[in-house]
Formats: sequence, C-alpha cells, structure tokens
Amino acid sequence: MRVVKVFNNNAVLVQNKYGLEEIVMGKGIGFSKFPGDKIEEQKIEKQFASTVKDKDIVHDFEELLKRVDYLDITLASEIFSLFEKRISKKNK
Repeated sequence: MRVVKVFNNNAVLVQNKYGLEEIVMGKGIGFSKFPGDKIEEQKIEKQFASTVKDKDIVHDFEELLKRVDYLDITLASEIFSLFEKRISKKNK
C-alpha cells in the first residue's frame, strides 16, 4: 500500500495493490509519511474500502477526522462491531 494523502498521524488515504483507494487507521500510521511512501501493514488497525467512486466521501472523512479524536473513532468502530455480532447471533 502506498500513501496518497495523510489526514493525520493516525489516518491515511492509501492506494492498495489493485489501484483502489482505501482509508487506513492505526496509531502513528501517518507519522512522517508522504505521498508515495509505503505503509507498514502491521500498523493497520482499521481499514475502510469504499465501493463508491465518489471523491466527496474522502473529503467528508477528512473533515470528520479534523473534528473527532482518533480514540473516539476507534471506540465507535468497536461499538459497531459488537452490535453487528449481537445482531448476527439473534438472527441465527
């Protein structure tokens, strides 16, 4: 994965091996990174791939990252994961 844009120290827009853009998050993943740099995949904690080819989504996410702390996003992601697990258990 190669850096396309660094949002902050913990979130980066990357291009994957298939040429598609993804947003990856991890503690310090964007620190001292510049477009074209390689991302250490072991640092990736969360990965978001969009099937939508809409650049506005990336812009909206960037704006969100400016206002919301990384730990809050991580907590929200964990809550959604727990919710998904409970819903899938109830539907079995």
